[in-house]
Formats: sequence, structure tokens, C-alpha cells
Amino acid sequence: MKGLILKDIEYLKKEWILILAAIVIFSLINIFIGLGISATQFVFAFVFAVLVNSSFSKDEINNWNEYALTMPISRKDIIKSKYIFSFIAFIIAIFIGTLVGALTNIMAQYGLTREHIAISSLGFSYILLGFIGALTIYTLIVFVNFPISFKEGHAKGKQLTYLAYFVF
Repeated sequence: MKGLILKDIEYLKKEWILILAAIVIFSLINIFIGLGISATQFVFAFVFAVLVNSSFSKDEINNWNEYALTMPISRKDIIKSKYIFSFIAFIIAIFIGTLVGALTNIMAQYGLTREHIAISSLGFSYILLGFIGALTIYTLIVFVNFPISFKEGHAKGKQLTYLAYFVF
């Protein structure tokens, strides 16, 4: 199980350019527009949810699932490791989102930008609101897409997921 989680974490490490680009872009947006901590947490949760879901396509391209089933691990272990990996990615996303949101809000408050954000945007209620929003979107993406991707494969699963989002 540990090896399966480490495999997905290594994939996430390889996507550091995308994560860094997201940090820079949303930091600049937050500085100049003043989105706040909650919006930043929400955005980073979405970015990391997309990265977690893209690990399915990487596994499918490399025929990982067929290879993994030849090892002494069960399909249940593979599924459990994906959910644990998604939880780890969510914690990282919330941490980065909160940190970037707080730093850019502090920069905005001290006159480093055109917009000035009220001191209350650094309060606990905004951080909690962002966490709840981020958890909601992350849970929706993960718990709708994962079962479909496990059952149908990522390519078909992506189409069915879009259909499920459209219906709801």
C-alpha cells in the first residue's frame, strides 16, 4: 500500500511546474484583485483534484493497473491507496492555498497593491469558509470521478463524469 501511495506522490512531484504556475498565477490574481483566503483555498483544491484525477490517465497510459494486479496486492488496495493519496493531496492544497492567500492578503493590506483588503479577510471565519468550500468541491470531484474511473477506465470515466456534472 505504501508503495502505491508513493508512486502517486512521485507523479505529483513531477507536476511541480503546473503547481508552481498555479501558485504564481493565483498569487498575482489575489494580489491585484483581492480574492481572499477562501477563494485561494478553493482554487488550489480544484487544481489538486484535477492533478489527482490525472493520475488515473497516467496509470492507464502506462498499463499500471494490469501490471499492479500481477503483484500480491488486491484491487481494494489500489483503490484505498488512491483515496489516501487524494486525502494527502487535499491537505497539501489547503496548506498551500491558505499560505498563499494569507501572504497575498498581507501584501495587499500594507499597500503593495492597488486593492486593499479588510483585515477581517485574514480571520478564522474566512479560512474556515474556504476550507468548507474547498472540501466540498474536492469531495465532489473525487467521489464522483473515482468510482467511475475505477469501473470504466479514465477515458470513458471522464465522459461519464462530465455527464454526471451536467445532470447535477
